[in-house]
Amino acid sequence: MFKFCFSLFVLVLVSGCNSKSMLKLAGAVESLNKDLVEANKVLAKSNVDLSNSVTRSTNAIRKLVDVQEKEAERKAKKEAEKKAKEEAKKNRSWYEKLVDLD
Repeated sequence: MFKFCFSLFVLVLVSGCNSKSMLKLAGAVESLNKDLVEANKVLAKSNVDLSNSVTRSTNAIRKLVDVQEKEAERKAKKEAEKKAKEEAKKNRSWYEKLVDLD
């Protein structure tokens, strides 16, 4: 943007415009510069808001994954306990059959 403004300023100097036109041009360039500064502020705020939103989303996803992992561990533990009980029951029935044979 600076190159554009500088080129415009040099063009005005070379073309030989009077000082009144140069003042108008300088005012327009200053106004444009102020608008650009405001636009940059809005963009910076937008970037911060977006970054915060991404951070919140990432944290929510991490929590969801943690909950799913804990649930999977709980289910696996429950299934292992169920299998162990079934195995113990099977072993007990074999033991009872052996005792009955005596």
